Amino acid sequence: MKRVIELPSVHIDKDALRQRIGQRIRLRREGMGLSQRALGDALGLSQTAVFRVEAGENALTVEGALKASQVLGLSVEELLNGEAA
Repeated sequence: MKRVIELPSVHIDKDALRQRIGQRIRLRREGMGLSQRALGDALGLSQTAVFRVEAGENALTVEGALKASQVLGLSVEELLNGEAA
């Protein structure tokens, strides 16, 4: 017999999450003295794509978030939640 596990419902405000992640990326990029074009080159994205991520218009893929965290010297936890694990 299969056991059914009840999981709590989790609501994530995707727009707010994209905004916060984009802001963290922009602040870190600027702190490192990188242009949007330079960050985009490192991530395999265009300058426009970096602008849209920073503005919260677009989200990074999982692979993009991993790459961004490495390039920006952040843990994935810091990138996504703004705090170290």
